Amino acid sequence: PGERLPLPRSSFDLAVIALAGLAALIAAAGAVMVGPAIVALPFALLAAVLLARYPVVLYVSYLFVGVFKGLPLFESIPFDVTLALGGLLAGVCAWRLITAHGRTLPFPLIGTMLAIGVLMTLSLTYTPIFSYGSDKVFKFWTFTMVAALAPFFILRTREDLRMLMWAIGVMGIVGAFATLAFGTTPYANAGDNANGGRLILGDVANTIFVSRLLCSGA
Repeated sequence: PGERLPLPRSSFDLAVIALAGLAALIAAAGAVMVGPAIVALPFALLAAVLLARYPVVLYVSYLFVGVFKGLPLFESIPFDVTLALGGLLAGVCAWRLITAHGRTLPFPLIGTMLAIGVLMTLSLTYTPIFSYGSDKVFKFWTFTMVAALAPFFILRTREDLRMLMWAIGVMGIVGAFATLAFGTTPYANAGDNANGGRLILGDVANTIFVSRLLCSGA
């Protein structure tokens, strides 16, 4: 009791961990679709525990979940999945910072991120569409900042790097199957339209991201 579980030591373990977390998320979404949201609570808690226990998988899920949010399964979830994963990831990073298990943040990175954030914020004083610009600035200071700094708290050993590669690969394979099953070509008959024939999963804005995800799986 109280003894920490050993890190996975084989690719099979890593694949099982990643798929278990994904299965928990899908089960939670399915429970929401067929019944009250309270039914999904145990599955959501299970997913949260698994992802918090393996923050590298949590990190990859956070980076790629936006691609899948346009699917009916994820649209049925009564909360923003990206926000939930980001909050959980930020909590894990904060805990590792408090317990001194993180790495020192490099000043060049911090300085660059702060400079970009300040310039983006100042640009709101003359942007023609304030609502659009403020949304981008908010996402940079929150979602992007978490994504940029989290690796310094969750990647500590060679095993962590190996898990990161496997998690990206598994997520890419899942994305490939999801694209084949739910992808559409809404501009197939658009003639010379730049989007003609493109296979789209979820939203048009995700087209390039889907391509990157599929390449990762390959």
